Amino acid sequence: TVLQDEQIVRWMWNVKNGVVKTFLKGIMAETCASPALKKSLHAVEKKYAALEAFGGKKKKPQSGTVSPHEARRLLTSALLEFRDELLVGVARMEQDIKLFEVTKVRWREKKEKDEIKRRRDK
Repeated sequence: TVLQDEQIVRWMWNVKNGVVKTFLKGIMAETCASPALKKSLHAVEKKYAALEAFGGKKKKPQSGTVSPHEARRLLTSALLEFRDELLVGVARMEQDIKLFEVTKVRWREKKEKDEIKRRRDK
């Protein structure tokens, strides 16, 4: 069977073991994920807070909310923004790792030079 828009939005955005909640929970619990990445993903979640209206156990969303079709469109936009933020965050973390490695190598080289100098001075 084909799910209706509100069912898809509810499952993907709001259900505890749905796509978005599981994704965000995993990222927030990950120690290697940078604070900037966590903050940007949280900002995307807040930006699309209108999708929370599709989270109840009711079959229909609360009154005064966006239409199910618009919610489905917003969900698509939110997922694409999550993807963009994740890719940017991973690229930044990669740069941080490379910088750390360069710094570590330079620190080792300096330590070795200092040791050689110390031995000469004895």
